[in-house]
Amino acid sequence: MNRRTKLFGLFLPVTFLVVGGCKTYEITESDFYAAESFNPRPYRSAAVIMHDRSDKNRLFLEAFNVELMKRGLDVIEREKFENLVQEQLLIRGEMTNLSDREKAIRVGKLLKVDVVFYADALVNQTRYLYNRPAFRKELAARMETKANESGVVDGVGNYEIHAYHDVGVTARAIDARTGEIVWVGYRMLAVCEEVTPKSPTALTNFATIKKLSSMVLNDFFSGARMPAPEPA
Repeated sequence: MNRRTKLFGLFLPVTFLVVGGCKTYEITESDFYAAESFNPRPYRSAAVIMHDRSDKNRLFLEAFNVELMKRGLDVIEREKFENLVQEQLLIRGEMTNLSDREKAIRVGKLLKVDVVFYADALVNQTRYLYNRPAFRKELAARMETKANESGVVDGVGNYEIHAYHDVGVTARAIDARTGEIVWVGYRMLAVCEEVTPKSPTALTNFATIKKLSSMVLNDFFSGARMPAPEPA
């Protein structure tokens, strides 16, 4: 980032909630940079690019697209974006040696978008912990291992089960008209929930990824209005 860049940071305290006798928690940490000239309000359309096309990133991609659309932006459909870029640019080798800024300008002209987001998952993992009563210790241990290997949680309602979702994402926003990196940020979110028949969101990390994507874009859209930090 150049000297016109400002640093903003949000570090939220650990939050503990006691639900039904079980201690659950949510921990979030974030930081972001925004250019002095940054103003997200004129943006009307966007494309989201993820370098890693693994399944863990696809979840973030879809969540990002949904959250951008909720905020009124027209988002280029992933399949349309990938097909156009591949047909128009990649096959001809025009983007092979370009920087992300240059690629953003090309993509902006090709797809007529105002801003291009480069986003990638820092971490995306879920693990389950079974409380192991003495009379079912070995069975609970086997079920815990199976749940962590397959993602299928058995024994809900019969065992005390906790789900730990750890997700994180880093994102950069490039103005497709100028090629300027106008915003860079990351978010980490760690959640612990008790898995019960009344808490289906604890069975997967979809809700956590959705929440994290919303947080990142809240940082993005509110960044221009946050005061600059006082000099140390």
